[in-house]
Amino acid sequence: MGAGKTVTGQVLAKLTGKEFVDIDQRIQANTGMSINKIFEEKKEPYFRDEEKKVLKDIVQQSGLIVATSGGVVLDSKNREEMNRTGYIVYLVASPETLWVRVQDKTDRPLLQVPAPKDTLFSIYSQRHPLYEATVGQDGVKITTEGQKPEEVAEEIIKKLHPFFSQAR
Repeated sequence: MGAGKTVTGQVLAKLTGKEFVDIDQRIQANTGMSINKIFEEKKEPYFRDEEKKVLKDIVQQSGLIVATSGGVVLDSKNREEMNRTGYIVYLVASPETLWVRVQDKTDRPLLQVPAPKDTLFSIYSQRHPLYEATVGQDGVKITTEGQKPEEVAEEIIKKLHPFFSQAR
């Protein structure tokens, strides 16, 4: 949450000519509801089920640049599916930086709580090891702190050159 998945994915797609898919946007389109509304009315387990369905659909296609939902790694089957079907790019930022980036956002339902900063730090400590494990040997880990999305996208292109070489 706040690492730059969507904006970096959009820039990467523009630079490479590949199609960009944002899982959160796809969930919203499929359900006709905002993420906040889903969490408010249907709750998080419903969202996670939708997330799994969208991921399962997306991985059937090739050559996509996908911005996952931040919590996609919570489900071991999602992690397996991502590793089996594509390159994983983990965009990393410190919890402090993430907080600066998201503290004024109202579209983060998990942070609509009395102590949002503590919640973000807790989410980070839960998810960070899962992302680390999911990246594995074939994936890429890139720090987004102090970098513009264009710089991050260029770094991804350099590190995953075989995947992008046919698009450039």
